[in-house]
Formats: sequence, C-alpha cells, structure tokens
Amino acid sequence: MTENKPETNLDERKELLESLMETPEWKAVSDVGLDPVDVLAKYIDTAFKMHKDNAKPRLDFVISRFKNEIKIAAAVDNRGIILGTVDENFEDGSSKRRPETFVVLTNDGTLKKVVTFKHDMITQSGIYTLDLDFDAEKESYIARSVLDRKDLVKDPIEFFGNKRIAIRPSSSEWDDGSINTSKYQAVLVHGIVTSIRPIPKFATNEDGKSTIIGNYPIYLPNCREPVPDMQPILRIGFGAEGTTNYITTTFRQCTFGNPYFGVSGMSDAFAYAVEAESDPEKQIELIEHMFIGKEMAIVGYVTKINQYTDKEGNETNQIAIRGIACLDLDPECSGFAEIVEARHNVPKPTEIKNPVAKTVPNSSIAPVTAVNNQPDVDTTPASFVNTPTNVGNIMSVDAVIIEDAVEQDVEEDEDDSSKYPDFATDPEGFSNKVVENILTIIKMVHIEQSKVTVSYVKKTLMLEKANVPDAIWKTIVNIVKSSM
Repeated sequence: MTENKPETNLDERKELLESLMETPEWKAVSDVGLDPVDVLAKYIDTAFKMHKDNAKPRLDFVISRFKNEIKIAAAVDNRGIILGTVDENFEDGSSKRRPETFVVLTNDGTLKKVVTFKHDMITQSGIYTLDLDFDAEKESYIARSVLDRKDLVKDPIEFFGNKRIAIRPSSSEWDDGSINTSKYQAVLVHGIVTSIRPIPKFATNEDGKSTIIGNYPIYLPNCREPVPDMQPILRIGFGAEGTTNYITTTFRQCTFGNPYFGVSGMSDAFAYAVEAESDPEKQIELIEHMFIGKEMAIVGYVTKINQYTDKEGNETNQIAIRGIACLDLDPECSGFAEIVEARHNVPKPTEIKNPVAKTVPNSSIAPVTAVNNQPDVDTTPASFVNTPTNVGNIMSVDAVIIEDAVEQDVEEDEDDSSKYPDFATDPEGFSNKVVENILTIIKMVHIEQSKVTVSYVKKTLMLEKANVPDAIWKTIVNIVKSSM
C-alpha cells in the first residue's frame, strides 16, 4: 500500500523559512514595522497548498505576499474610509467607458477624490488601502489597485460627523477661493435639509434645445450585472443659514456606481413610494419626512458655483454638488445597523478544499498580534482622537478602524534588537518577546528540540548583536525547550 504523502513536509517548512531569511524582503518587512514571522505565519499554509511539490514557486509566492504587505504598510497616506461611488449613465452607451469617482477620508481628515476605470474595485463601503497615482493637472488621484480592505465596524457618522473637517452653507470656504470648481473638489458638508426634489428629465427638441419633459422616479437600479443596485434618485437642498449660499446635492442614476445612504429604513420606504405612486412629485412627498429638518452630512464633489443677483440686487451663490454619500447625523437614524445586518446575512459561498486565493488561511499558528481571536476586525489602535486640542485628529481611539504604519528609525545593519523591549530596562519583556517569537517559528518549521541552541535563537531572530548576558540566553533556551 502506498503511503499518503503528508500535506506539509517539515524539512521543507524549515527550508522555506531559511530561504526567506536570506531575502531582502525579510528585512524590508521589518523595516516598515511588521514582524516577518507574523507575515509568514499568515501565508505558509497557502504556499504549501498551492505548491505541494515545488519549493521555488512556494518561495516566490511568499515573497510576493511579503511585497504586498510592505506596500500596504507604506501606503498609510492612501488608507481611509470609502462609502460609495458614482459615475454617469448615458443613453449612448459611453457610460461603460467612463470612470467611477469616490472620496477617501484619510487618517488626518483629508478628503481625497479618486477615480478608477476598474468597475469591480469598490463595490461596498469599508476601510481601503489603495495603490494611487496623483494627477496634478486635475488635482485628483487614479486608483490602480486595492491593497487591502476591511469592513467598517463603527458607524461612519463617528468620522464623517466630525465638525472640524466639515463645512456648512455659511462657511467662508465658498467665498475665499478655498474651493476650486474647475478641479471638482471633494467636500464634506453638514447642514439642515430644507428641500428634496425629484431630478428633472430632459429631452432635446428639433431645434437642438433641451427642455424638461418630466421627472425621474426617485428609486432606480444602476446597470450592474447580474444583480443591479437600487439607488435613491433625488436632489437635496441645504438651508442658507443666514447667508446667500444655497447648496443643492444631486444623486443621479449610475451605471456601475452605488452612492451610500446612511438613512434608516430608506430602502423599504423608497421601494414603497415608487410602488404606491407613479408621479415622482408624489413619491417625494411620501419620503420627505426622512430628510426635511434633519441634520445631515453630504460627501461629494463640487461641480459648479454660480453667482446670481436677485431683483433687490443681492448676490447669491448657487452651489452644485455631485453626491456620493448622504448620512443622517442622528445615530438612531443612521441606518448603519441595517447595513451591517445585510452584510452579515449575505449567503456564504460554497467551501472549496485547498483554496488558492484565500488571503488569510486557517493556520494552527495564530499571528502574535492577534487579539481575542476576533476575525475580520482590525485590532490595531486608531491614532486619532476627536478632541478640540487636536485639529487633525478625527478618529476616536477606541474606534479601531484605521491603522497606522509604525514609525521607527531603521538601522543599516542586520540587528533586529530594536524590535524588542530594551533588555537593560525591561529584561522580562525582552525575554518574553524572544520566547514568543522563537516558539512561533519552531511550531512553524517543527524543529527538533535538540537543535534549539543559543546560536540558533540568536541567528533566527537576528539578535546576534543584542547586548544580553550569556546566562540569560541559556535561560531563554531552557524556557523554549520546556515549552516545546
């Protein structure tokens, strides 16, 4: 009888680890503040499932994952919350060749306007890390790829509701040149909704002029296949707040885009309105109570600011915004709980044995940084606190939403002692970290107990230059062996 070949050869695991430690990517991972042992633990099972009999492809795969982790860590300025996207919907079919536009709220409260021609890049809200190119002429970014994505675990109004990064109809930015309409600048606007209207439908006459022939229904699907997304189609007006600035935000029907609406019960209400009434004006009447008089936040980009003079000679600013997201700033009406519930109720795909595209395999070796074994939750503390004394800081420290790359000085040599507590001031912390890391590696490669020596520990963890007494090293080795 032929014996079944074990899924993972222990010697091959050790060989993979040793080969990786000789690569520049091993140190590069450390240089960006990550632990290469943790990174390897995430991908080693997948490497052996994909390439059971080929060492070189295994190594190449893990190196590629190392490079991707480095990109993610280095892209801290391109990491933030994305709620929705918009694009155009033209009857001539040219819509499919046009980009989608979205806005990223980054760690420091900056709003980045980004476009992409890849219509499967942003299909739901979340925390994204992006590979971006900057278009200086248009002062916007082009997204090349998504490096990482996590679900939102906090209501986005905790971030987009921040008054320090929002402008209002009465804000000076509309008049002092801060907003350049030729660049379609991204904005976050707070205000009291004073009007909602259906969007007019235009037609071209024989003389080439456009005239209004009616209104669009207030709830329409986009053109995604095979299942389109239903979208509110309407205009939202903000009160002028004692100024002459009148803001109108338009949410038009999209081809691939899907704007975000954080309004509780919106889907059911809009679906009922279009079923109950055929006239868009009457449809608006049914749902206006969900908007009128409410404090709301709008995420979008400014398309036009026109100045008019009324009969009394007063100048007014008519400000037009293309809406990408609308959030009710009342936590009880934000609709976030409904969005999370819908996300959790999505049927799971049929499980496939030995998946080749599984990002984080179910490894018996948990990464050292795991907290409470909670999957799909970013446990890295956010670095922004919503306090009046910290202008740029917009994130609550307990939000656990957006992670930051670790800032540290990188030495030119191969010594990794800076990644550990200082032995001189915290010998216990240093020893515990060394034991923890070396045990993770030992479990990974299943090294024999007899081969665990002081030299092995120092070399494996790149701590050969650490100023630690020999007696401590021997104690660490004894602890490790007793734990095997």
